[in-house]
Amino acid sequence: MAGYLGNELPQELVSFLSGGQCTVVATASNSGQLHTAVMTWVVAKDSRTIRMAMDARGRPLAHIRENPRVAIEILGDELNMAVRGAATVIKERMDAVSFPCAVVEIRVEEVMDHAVPEIRFKGPSYRYVTGKEDYYQVEKQVFAELKKEV
Repeated sequence: MAGYLGNELPQELVSFLSGGQCTVVATASNSGQLHTAVMTWVVAKDSRTIRMAMDARGRPLAHIRENPRVAIEILGDELNMAVRGAATVIKERMDAVSFPCAVVEIRVEEVMDHAVPEIRFKGPSYRYVTGKEDYYQVEKQVFAELKKEV
């Protein structure tokens, strides 16, 4: 399946992006200043749409307001894909979190599979430290809000 896959997410990627998976999001300002950020509050709404929660105080959202072009690297067990598209802020302030966080929707324009048959990729993961497990409940609310109609 390696190489260019078209302008839609394959079903395995839609299923994988259910919330809490590690992605790397690349943005650029109008002047060409680049920025990458690890983001986990990401879900696939359907094969043409990815939504993510972005801290309103951060550089990625500021870049998207200037230049909607984004690239996303999606990493998981046996999964290494890239998505490129155009981002739009569809909700300025999320209800699920107490800090300023926007809902950003990415219209998928290109999907690339970076898998190499001879290499088995082990995806990154994360967990909360002891005493902060209640953050999982907040995440569940974030993922539910990202999946809702706006």
